[in-house]
Amino acid sequence: MSKEFNKIKEGFNPPGLLIAGTNSGCGKTTVTVTLMEAFKRRGIKVSPFKIGPDFIDPGLHRLILGTASHNLDTWMLSSKKVKELYYSVSKGFDLSIVEGVMGLYDGASGRSEEGSSAHIAKLLGLKVLLVVNVRSMARSVAALIKGFIEFDPQVEFLGVILNNVGSKNHKELLFEAIEPLGLDFIGSLSRDPNIILPSRHLGLVTAEENPFSDEFKENLFNWISSGVDIDCLYKKLAKSKKGKVFDLIKKDEKEQSVSVKVKKIKKTKRLAVSWDKAFCFLYQANLDILKKLGVKIEFFSPLKDKRLPPKTKGLYLCGGYPELYAKELSRNVELLQTIKEFIEDNGRVYAECGGMIYLSQGIRTKEKVFKFSSILFGQRCQSV
Repeated sequence: MSKEFNKIKEGFNPPGLLIAGTNSGCGKTTVTVTLMEAFKRRGIKVSPFKIGPDFIDPGLHRLILGTASHNLDTWMLSSKKVKELYYSVSKGFDLSIVEGVMGLYDGASGRSEEGSSAHIAKLLGLKVLLVVNVRSMARSVAALIKGFIEFDPQVEFLGVILNNVGSKNHKELLFEAIEPLGLDFIGSLSRDPNIILPSRHLGLVTAEENPFSDEFKENLFNWISSGVDIDCLYKKLAKSKKGKVFDLIKKDEKEQSVSVKVKKIKKTKRLAVSWDKAFCFLYQANLDILKKLGVKIEFFSPLKDKRLPPKTKGLYLCGGYPELYAKELSRNVELLQTIKEFIEDNGRVYAECGGMIYLSQGIRTKEKVFKFSSILFGQRCQSV
C-alpha cells in the first residue's frame, strides 16, 4: 500500500472520489465497482456510497467490498444531515468512493442543482472523475468534456475515464482532442462485450442474485488495469486536502434543518426484516438508526423460512422483486400463515413497495395468477 494511504487519523475524513457520468448508461456503475475491486486488491479500505434513492447499486458495492453502502440524497435529506451521514460512515476508512446518479448535473429540476451529483460533490469536497461513453465519437468528445468542466466552476474535476474505446487509433484521436483541456487524469477503457453488468426491467440484477462470479471479477480487474493507471489515481487522491470533520459539518445559517431527538428503547425489541432475492430494497442508514435505538434486527427469507424469527415484535417487509418469485412465495403457505397470526395478534407491520405486494391478494403474470394473502385473509386483504 502507498504511504499516502496510511490510516486516516481520528477526527479526519479520508480523501473522496465521486464517479459521475455524462448521462445514465455511460458505464459509471461498471467503472465504480471495478475501481472498488482494484482498490480492494491493493489493500485500500474503501467506504462506498451512492447518490440518490437507489437500492441496486449499493448492493453491488457491498458485494464487491463486503462493506455496507450508504445513500446520499440532498433532496430527501438536508445538506447538514448528508454531511453528518457521510463523515460518520467514512471515518476510519482509507478512501471514500461515491457513485453518482444519472448525469453529473441532473437533479430534482432543470433550474436547480438540488439532488444532483454535482451538488454532493461541492457539499462534501469530492473530486469528480467523469465517465464518458465515447462510442462513435472523436474530436467532439473535447467539446462535451469542456462543457461539463466549465458548466459549474465550483465543481472540482480530477479527470475523465473514456469508456467504449473502439481501437488503438480511436484512443489516439480521443487523447489528441482532449489534451488541450489540461486534465489531471485520463483513463481509457476498451469496448468489451464481456464487461456488461446483467440487467432486467427497472435496473441491474441485484447483488442477492450473485451476478459477480470470480471469473467475472477477474475480467473486470484486467479490464480496468489495462486502461487506467490505478496507482497514479490513488496517489492523486491521497494528496487531496483532508479536513476536520467538525469544520466540514458547520451549520449553514440559511439552512433550515430539523433534528428529531429519539430515546433509546429500554427493552430490546426484535424486528423481523425480509431479506432474500425477492426482498432486498433497504436503506442501510435506516437499519443503522434502528440499531442505535436498541432494536434487534433479525433477517428472514419469505422465500425459504417457514416462520418468523422467535420473539418478533415488529415486521418490516421491504421492497424488491416479488413478481419474479411469485411462484415460490405463493407456495410458502406456512410463512403466510405465521404472518397472518402475527397480524391478528396485533403485531406491528411496516410494508413498502414489494412488501405491500406481498400482503396483497397476489400477482397476476402472463402465465398465471399466484395467490398470496388471499389464501389466508380472503377479501379483507384487498388493500392493506
